[in-house]
Amino acid sequence: MLLRYTLLIYFGMMALVTCLGLKEPSVHAQETNKKFPVFRCNLQRTGMVNYAGPSGNDLKWAISTAGEIWSSPVIDEDGVIYVGSTDGSLLSVTPTGKVIWAFKTNDEIYGSAAIAPNGVIYIGSVDGRIYALNPDGKLKWKYQTRGAIHSSPIFDEKGNVYFSSFDGKLYAVSANGKLLWSYQTEATIMTSSPAIGGDNTIYIGSWDKRLHALNPDGSSKWNFGTEAKIDASPAIGNSAVYIADTDGKLYAVNLDGTLNWGFELGSKTFSSPALD
Repeated sequence: MLLRYTLLIYFGMMALVTCLGLKEPSVHAQETNKKFPVFRCNLQRTGMVNYAGPSGNDLKWAISTAGEIWSSPVIDEDGVIYVGSTDGSLLSVTPTGKVIWAFKTNDEIYGSAAIAPNGVIYIGSVDGRIYALNPDGKLKWKYQTRGAIHSSPIFDEKGNVYFSSFDGKLYAVSANGKLLWSYQTEATIMTSSPAIGGDNTIYIGSWDKRLHALNPDGSSKWNFGTEAKIDASPAIGNSAVYIADTDGKLYAVNLDGTLNWGFELGSKTFSSPALD
């Protein structure tokens, strides 16, 4: 029997904000000209937006997919919603719940898409590829890695896209699909997605128990050792980068790579912090 899974949209603004709020307003949080163009709302992965959430639980519409939905939706400036499914499809959906197109990858999708300012949509798949799609859903290019991709890509102001893979690498690929550089960590990168600071420093967590900070050319700036593996994505504030490890410790790491403080959460942690 074919199981179907449902994306539910409630009346009002769709809440994409995570619930663990840390009090540090981020002046670097770049909304870009899209509504919610990337996982966790902005390039710094703060999970913070200046919009009210739904005022009630009235269902506006729902669509069903042939696979599970682990992917968080992203929204472009026209209100079009993009969401992935474990049936391997990335769906483009109107604000009224009509499917515009579906692009099929060769394996499951767990991460979220990223919508660049030029409208190109990036999505990773368990097939180990990052796909660049035109706004009409047609393939622009694809890039193959040596591991599955569960994380969510991000882009910079030049249109370069950054993403991680189970092969333990962080990749930088140009807007034309050419490899710029790759950075090898010492273990797999499971679900940690890269974040980009206001100075263009790129941050990524790894199962090697390190938060890595990279220069825009892919060279190592510094790395900070944690007590356990990292599955969460970093969130960048004004003066620190926040990251949680899987043993349940939250770290505030200064922008020079030194520890500001650490806090024991009391249980295993796979989610990412949010900054308000």
